Amino acid sequence: MPVLRALLALAVGDSREVTARLAGFRPADRVSAFVAAVCSLRALGPDADSATVLPPLRAAFDLAAHPDVAAFVSENPLFDPPATAASLGESLANLLVERGEFQEALAVYERLMGQYPDTHRYARAHAELVGRAGETAEALAKLDALREQEEAAGRHAEAEKTLETMVRIAPSHLPLRERLVDIHLKRGRLAEALRELFTLAQLLERHGRVAEAIAHLRRAAEIATLMGDWEKVEPIYGYMIRLAPEDIGLRHAAAATFVQHGRIAEATAQLQEVFRIARTQEDYDEAIAALHQIIALDPTDLTPYHRLGEILAAVGEYGQAERVYGRLAQLAPDDPAIKAKQAALAALAKRQL
Repeated sequence: MPVLRALLALAVGDSREVTARLAGFRPADRVSAFVAAVCSLRALGPDADSATVLPPLRAAFDLAAHPDVAAFVSENPLFDPPATAASLGESLANLLVERGEFQEALAVYERLMGQYPDTHRYARAHAELVGRAGETAEALAKLDALREQEEAAGRHAEAEKTLETMVRIAPSHLPLRERLVDIHLKRGRLAEALRELFTLAQLLERHGRVAEAIAHLRRAAEIATLMGDWEKVEPIYGYMIRLAPEDIGLRHAAAATFVQHGRIAEATAQLQEVFRIARTQEDYDEAIAALHQIIALDPTDLTPYHRLGEILAAVGEYGQAERVYGRLAQLAPDDPAIKAKQAALAALAKRQL
């Protein structure tokens, strides 16, 4: 009778009545004890401290494992949400982890693994807790064996979850993250792949492996471009250029991507850097090509014409330089200095013939 009255009180939300009805009550059978423990637990509410929650939660979980209790629970849905061995065990394990009682939490997961061998999340949680306890190699070995088993059974989504757990245990393990990237891409999860590639680049940078970091970032840029996620494309190129600021190839790739998205100012800025680097390295062909590209992006800007004319004259290409100043004269017809330079270059070009 006290259990029935506690159930009725719980149904109407009268927590005090539940506590009063069950105070000092000692059920004679396991089913009544289980119902009483769950009623006590639910009456505590979400704000109860863990020390108060733990005794009824432990009791309910221990009782739920008995066949007669399990049968009663399956036939009589008294609680919403249902109070099963699985739900109670997960709650108990989580509470124990929060309290730092890892050994008991591991024991709870081991019991859940025995009761629900096909529910692999318990094996993952158990291994993750082993890893948190410092036994990283053991945890990874267990999870890798589980992942292989899942892959062999065609449970690819489960295998992916297992791999993600492995990455959480060993966040600096580069091969695991690379494998996770490949799986995300196979599943079409581009945002997740992008995030992992960025993390990989950061890890590789810390290890001084800049070329590999850039390779991953290039891949990330391709994915972000494919997704049309401009907010990610620009910072990815910014990261690559920070790692290798004198890499002309990177600057060209960034400029091409910026043009593709209509970001002309950003593309021009990259090409101006290409010109600067090439001129410093005395790579005049590259410098001239960069200026031609800049002019193509904005034919009305006079500055790149001046630079192009000067560098062409410096390498002895007087005829080409004269034509550049001829174009400048059309854009700025009232500038006598431009006309004077054009005339001087025309004379030099004539002497070359």
